Amino acid sequence: MPNRLPYHLARLFVAGVLLLYGLLKVTGGQFIPGEFTFDSRTDSLVTLVWHFYGYSPVYHRFLGVAECVPGLLLLWPRTATLGALMALPVALNIAVMDWCFGFPLPATLLATSLAALSAALLVADRKRLPVG
Repeated sequence: MPNRLPYHLARLFVAGVLLLYGLLKVTGGQFIPGEFTFDSRTDSLVTLVWHFYGYSPVYHRFLGVAECVPGLLLLWPRTATLGALMALPVALNIAVMDWCFGFPLPATLLATSLAALSAALLVADRKRLPVG
């Protein structure tokens, strides 16, 4: 039987990061809320994204739930495949946004790692996926 420790560590890492950032969004703690003015000559694209997502409290909480649900599903082996299936598009969206809007490299690499690990979890669980 192969060693599943790397699989379990990856699963728990992705779950932990998604839950952390998801809870930040659900509680209203990540984005900049309210009206905003953006000056493309002085403001960064990251500032634009933070204000844009913060403009609608409902939307940024929706994003938080979209991160928390797969994070929770990844905590248990029985639901881990579904969690990875849901985590992949969420993490991929964050990674693409980070690359396209010039987020700091550590954040971008973290998001890219989450997407890659989610894909790796799906590859490891490919026999459990309903294909066909």
